[in-house]
Amino acid sequence: MNLLLSSSFEIKLSVLNYNLVFNILSHFIALINGSYIILLSKNFL
Repeated sequence: MNLLLSSSFEIKLSVLNYNLVFNILSHFIALINGSYIILLSKNFL
């Protein structure tokens, strides 16, 4: 029973870590896309 609890806890931790990494990556990509769009609009203006 204790083993099952610890394994589910580890799974929750890995899912949390995955979500954190995914959030950081998506924010980073959005930041890059935003600066790229700003650069493009500056070139066109």
